[in-house]
Amino acid sequence: HQAPSAWRFFNSFDLVLEQRYPELLEIRRLLEDLGAGCFFISGSGSTVCGLFDAPDVVSLCEEKLKKRPYWRQCVKTLANSPIGVYNTS
Repeated sequence: HQAPSAWRFFNSFDLVLEQRYPELLEIRRLLEDLGAGCFFISGSGSTVCGLFDAPDVVSLCEEKLKKRPYWRQCVKTLANSPIGVYNTS
């Protein structure tokens, strides 16, 4: 399977949303700093996702996000896919 860093997601709202809502950029940087190989904003910004290859990194990320006022959900994607952390505000 491909590493998340090789995945390509695109949302034409990303730049606009991150400028208007700096917390989205903060979440992006946090997830990337914690090892997310891929990050994307879903739709108009109500959900952001970080994809990881290692379950232990996801656990660390979830612990860091517990200190934030965001709802978060860790899930395992389909077979042979990376693990995701989904955050909605």
